[in-house]
Amino acid sequence: MRLRSDAGVAPGADAPLLHLDAATRALIRAEGEGAYPRECCGFLLGRVEAGSKQVATALPSRNEDGAGDGRRYLISPRAHLDARLAAADRNLEILGFYHSHPDRPARPSEYDRMHALPSSTYLILAVTDGRAGELRSWVLAEDTARFREEFLARPSVSKRSRGGGIRHVDPRRIQHRSRS
Repeated sequence: MRLRSDAGVAPGADAPLLHLDAATRALIRAEGEGAYPRECCGFLLGRVEAGSKQVATALPSRNEDGAGDGRRYLISPRAHLDARLAAADRNLEILGFYHSHPDRPARPSEYDRMHALPSSTYLILAVTDGRAGELRSWVLAEDTARFREEFLARPSVSKRSRGGGIRHVDPRRIQHRSRS
């Protein structure tokens, strides 16, 4: 497995690792391009296995930030509840969130830091002139003072895609439901 970081350096043994298959990457890239010049956003559903995060799917969400210029994202509590239920129905959990940065780098902003939850993944896609670019992943440190980069495993043919581990879930097949 080959790893990448912004500096092209493989992570140390204690660096967090995120596995994201090609179909999920393509979905996030398409969402970012489709939402441009606004930010897209959504959930990352999966499991933690052998100390790394295994994303099964990205679940798009509506950006509820109607007050701004589209350069922020807001996910409603209702969408969050629906995503939790969808994940639980598949024995998955919400590992974190993704969003795009239109015409900005794939690095967390101060606004992102102020609204982030420690230990959750924040996958950020740079979208420049409507075209998806760099995709980077971040985790807010426990002290909430800074983000640490979470390294993305390069997608490859693995035992997961040959039938072992978790499989990609098509987000169109996830039915949003509520429990009364």
